[in-house]
Amino acid sequence: MAKKQSKAVAKKQAAGALEVPSFMQGMAGKGAEEIGTEAIEIPRITLVQDMTDSDIKGDVEPGSFMHSITSEDLGKEIDLVVCHAGTQYMLWQPRHMGGNVVLARALDGIHWDKQGSFEVQPFKGSKKTVTWTTTDTVKSSGLDQWGSTDPDEQDSPPAATLMYVFLCMAPQRPDLGPMVVSLQRSQCKTGKRFAGRLKLHASLPAFGQVFKMSVMDDTGGANNDEYFGYKFVANGLVTDEEAFNGYKAIYEAVRKTGGTTFAAENDAPDARSGEDAEDDGGPGI
Repeated sequence: MAKKQSKAVAKKQAAGALEVPSFMQGMAGKGAEEIGTEAIEIPRITLVQDMTDSDIKGDVEPGSFMHSITSEDLGKEIDLVVCHAGTQYMLWQPRHMGGNVVLARALDGIHWDKQGSFEVQPFKGSKKTVTWTTTDTVKSSGLDQWGSTDPDEQDSPPAATLMYVFLCMAPQRPDLGPMVVSLQRSQCKTGKRFAGRLKLHASLPAFGQVFKMSVMDDTGGANNDEYFGYKFVANGLVTDEEAFNGYKAIYEAVRKTGGTTFAAENDAPDARSGEDAEDDGGPGI
């Protein structure tokens, strides 16, 4: 009997249909009440690349989506409902200076959380240093503009990394909970187009629409590198009222904080093909 029960539970978990036993119902969240949202890392859906560190991707093959907390292979496509969408900026210390260090962040896409000056070596192999200064807003600092990585080089990329950030739920996998999909650098144009698709139907809320996110081959950057990109295709509407109300609740909770309750700061820049990766856009939706 024990073996049969074990197999049954494993099967339900693998299918994403974890059934709550009757004796556990009505006890959601018990035992974790003292853990605030600020202490929780919201899971991300990561697209594993060929150059992704083996200790991060584990057994997940390049070209597949991965859950950042469980390291589960989510396959090459997954349906998503966007509960909240926005932009964020991250000012990273150049990777060659050591580690994935965030110097400042603008989680609302407008205001820096730190105001100050940072002396950095903008390019690997060069002893030249420049100063990046964060003022009240990203716009006033100018760090989102081309030429800001090295003010002496007008063609140098923006010092601040723009990210399109989507807080999503997977209708077929509610057990995974809210997850972040962030698009940056080479995927910014894809993120911009996807954001536009969310607003295309003015009569519909974003969290009432289902999109299929899939993996596609792409190339770009100064060396025309090959990498895996994102593709989003409309896949109908949310038809389950209970699920819809759940997505709406997530949206309302995030809106109360001004959309700053989650960050994509673990998505280090240059994840595609090195530090010279450009914001050269991805394929359309």
